Amino acid sequence: MRPASPQRRRRSSDIVQQPWMQFHNPLPPIDLLTTDQVEALHQAALTILENIGVCCGLSEAQRVLAKAGALVDSTSGLIKIGRSAISNVNADYRFGIIQAGSKRKWSGFRINSKAKSDI
Repeated sequence: MRPASPQRRRRSSDIVQQPWMQFHNPLPPIDLLTTDQVEALHQAALTILENIGVCCGLSEAQRVLAKAGALVDSTSGLIKIGRSAISNVNADYRFGIIQAGSKRKWSGFRINSKAKSDI
């Protein structure tokens, strides 16, 4: 329900802009996981990639991972990546998500290589 008296509309001049200042957090960073826990998580992820695998339908990613030594089933898209293949991929490629458009929709996944001839 509206108030009986009409309210004055706010103008941009009614809001006072505070001067910009750099924020400084005085608290030390919080370690959620210990170094041993991070290493255990990493080893578990490597075991999953090596024994169970992941599904990936992108032929470009399948090709690059197969070249690095992963076992790729192109019909199902299942990729089993051994520990040596992971170290090869980490050394040679940088992975990232590409954002396109103004609607903040993710358009896909691209593999950037250090040497353009590899892709």
